Amino acid sequence: MKAKAVQIQWHRMQTITSVDFSPTVPGKFATAGGDNFARVWQVSEVDGKSEVQFCSTLAGHLAGVNVVRWSRSGDRIATGDNVGSICLWHQVPKSADLGRNLLVDDEDIDSYTEMWRQCAILTGHKDEVNDLVWSPCGKYLASVGTDQKLRIWDVARGDVIGSAHNHTDMIQGVAWDPLGQFIATQSIDRSCLVYTLALQQMDAKRTIASLKLINKSTRIEDTTSVAAAVPPASPPARKKYHRLFSDPTTTSTSFFRRLQFSPDGQLLLCPAAHLNDAHAVLVYSRATWAASNAPPVLALPGFTHPAWAVRFAPALFPVSGSGIVELPYRMVFAVGGDDALVVYDTQSAFPRAVLTGFHVYRYQDLAWSCDARHLVAVSHDGFCTVVSLDETDLGGKMLEVGDVEAPEPVRAAVFGQGAQSTAAPHTPGGARAAVAAPAPVLAGNASSSKKRIAPTLVSSYSATGDSVPSAETTAASTPAAGAGAALAPAPAPAKKRIAPTLVTLFSSTPPPQ
Repeated sequence: MKAKAVQIQWHRMQTITSVDFSPTVPGKFATAGGDNFARVWQVSEVDGKSEVQFCSTLAGHLAGVNVVRWSRSGDRIATGDNVGSICLWHQVPKSADLGRNLLVDDEDIDSYTEMWRQCAILTGHKDEVNDLVWSPCGKYLASVGTDQKLRIWDVARGDVIGSAHNHTDMIQGVAWDPLGQFIATQSIDRSCLVYTLALQQMDAKRTIASLKLINKSTRIEDTTSVAAAVPPASPPARKKYHRLFSDPTTTSTSFFRRLQFSPDGQLLLCPAAHLNDAHAVLVYSRATWAASNAPPVLALPGFTHPAWAVRFAPALFPVSGSGIVELPYRMVFAVGGDDALVVYDTQSAFPRAVLTGFHVYRYQDLAWSCDARHLVAVSHDGFCTVVSLDETDLGGKMLEVGDVEAPEPVRAAVFGQGAQSTAAPHTPGGARAAVAAPAPVLAGNASSSKKRIAPTLVSSYSATGDSVPSAETTAASTPAAGAGAALAPAPAPAKKRIAPTLVTLFSSTPPPQ
């Protein structure tokens, strides 16, 4: 594994707000920035080093661009800006006349290797558009912003076909279930909302049949706060609750809280969480999030500063030995925060790698290439970290869809029910395990014949209470002993299975620093 902060003028020294890879062309990615532009780049390996080549500028926004997202088919790009506009782009021949959509200096054109034309503008948000996500079928787009609304767009028609207003402050992230049934949003109001979604055909066009709020996650009960010596005759003690997400008035702030569903649709990862006075990432299960106010099932604490964005590699990988989650595959994901970029997989409680010291300001977004060989993270300081990975770093070759068997249900511990018990109650599963994403589910057409999975609780501590490994500034494939190790991979898996430790909100063991 190799990583470096690429020192080029990505967006004329302005902040970089977003990044996304093409799902069809390995190494091709787009960035968005405060200079009013989105740009397309190509990363490749030259003599063992990652080299980034400029491809094109997407010019047409009149304000800073907050988000860029590639469609699932790879033929379109969506961008959202600070004045409420969403622009759609498609690639055209390099000789095409872009006309009034070309708002860059003439000398930039000579360096273009491809051209993108603005093909539509979607307007409806009153202020900033903070995040976007395409539907699995690519026909629809979900957007959120500072006006506190979730909007669902029919891309071909340019119409809003559904909306919801359930947050009390700006929405900073949105995710679309790859199985097409759910949409999740996360807001600065310290809540995560999950909606069910169904589409129906009405007069030659599709509209929202239902966009129903089914889960509002804001807090969890402190099950250890009631004193054991309360006399029986005393009135019952009042329940105490702990807020799950960070307070923007007491921690460093970001315009984004970018959550994501796993590629198999079974997990939802939410950043900007707060646990045991430590920052964390919360994990929700498809087996439970349909229940009203269902708590998370996993937590990844131990961050010294808030985490703002999570992103899964778009692939499944083979398991390597026993782990705390028994699945026939692994999923790899990255977390970006104020001061660190951390790579995990779903088999271990330990990070596979921790990268620190590459930037002076927070990470704002991150993305994986379609072949999972590159990870790019963008920072508020105007630079990008480019990480290159090989099969050893990922733990094996990517699995083909036909190689993945539907797993048996995995027992999942319920988050916050006490630190003494390691027994995991059975939870019904979610949906199938697959990389390919189907179209949104039509009302009444949901399948019930596929096997479901539920994760097992992940603790931030090892069996001996050791903290999560740390890292220094210079990336290397094998960290040296002591100081100077840039990447801190997970310890080699033990021969015997490690029993997971249940995470509680008020543990006597301090969180790792």
